[in-house]
Amino acid sequence: MDLQIFSLWLEAYATDDAELEEFTRQRFTDHFAPAFEEWVAERPLQNPDAARSPFALDAYVPPGEVEAAQADARADAYFAQALENNQRGDNYTLVTVLFALVLFFGAFAGRFRTERASWAMVGAACVLLVVGVGFLLAFPKIV
Repeated sequence: MDLQIFSLWLEAYATDDAELEEFTRQRFTDHFAPAFEEWVAERPLQNPDAARSPFALDAYVPPGEVEAAQADARADAYFAQALENNQRGDNYTLVTVLFALVLFFGAFAGRFRTERASWAMVGAACVLLVVGVGFLLAFPKIV
């Protein structure tokens, strides 16, 4: 809305329509009027260093911009928390797979014909069990 009213004011200013210019100035929103006044005070037609428009000034703060920035910050915090929880879930999935391998190796150990191969499989299962328990103890507790 601010842009449309400002465009109408520019048209009125360019065509020297003082009545339309004043009409549009009275309809500037409360958050746009201070930026417009600051922009006019910079004398943009004579000053090449002036802002290109009132919208480029810090004085112009559209409604909802502060709330949107706060919501964006909350969303970033929730996203970071979601990434952390996702990693936690992946870690526990890894431990579950390790414990499933322990069960698999333990059950498969009896299928070998030689006792040495069976004990090697049981040994591998024990190593995986110790690694899995170590990981489980190192993970942060959910509760």
